[in-house]
Amino acid sequence: MRPYSIPKEEIKIASKSGFLTKDLWKKYLNHRCRSWAFETWKGYIEKGIFKHYGRFNSGEVIVPNKDSPIVKDLVGSDISPPPFAYQLRHDELTLDFVLKLLKQDKITDYYFEPEIRKQPEIFELNSHDKIPDAIVYSKDSRYAIEVEMTRKNPKRYRQALESYASIRSFDEVYYLTNGVKIKNQILKIAKDIQYPSHRCPIRLSLLDAG
Repeated sequence: MRPYSIPKEEIKIASKSGFLTKDLWKKYLNHRCRSWAFETWKGYIEKGIFKHYGRFNSGEVIVPNKDSPIVKDLVGSDISPPPFAYQLRHDELTLDFVLKLLKQDKITDYYFEPEIRKQPEIFELNSHDKIPDAIVYSKDSRYAIEVEMTRKNPKRYRQALESYASIRSFDEVYYLTNGVKIKNQILKIAKDIQYPSHRCPIRLSLLDAG
């Protein structure tokens, strides 16, 4: 029988994001051969390290088991709540982007919205500031990540951009958008409010929905 190792990386990531999908695990975290992948994933639940959260359009989803001694030893009780079903696809895309940056060694640390919302002052944010979907750190920079899947009222984009214009703690704001129309709307509003791109540039990219 193959020796079992504690999935420290999976526990850390899922505790910060609140969940982990099987698809993202296979894409970024499964360092085992394919023949052991099913057994390994199944073992996470059988050994009580994770709990089955559900099966959605995003596939099978697990969450850390707060009662597991292994989980307690690694992260204590500092576990983010899982997203509601309607939020899951959005949060999965956010997690996918962060894991991609980690795999490419482009970032050194990362935090998701539930963590940021708990203690915004740690990130030099005030209670009225826009809370990003994620904050990521490179060696010498800090970036706000926003994932926009659907078109919103222009007022909401304006409020978010005005907030980012006043925040001094980000080096860039990175928008991932689900379509050119959303991307163009954000650019138009940024121009309308004379967003200070020289100080904190906005980077826009289309989501990889595949």
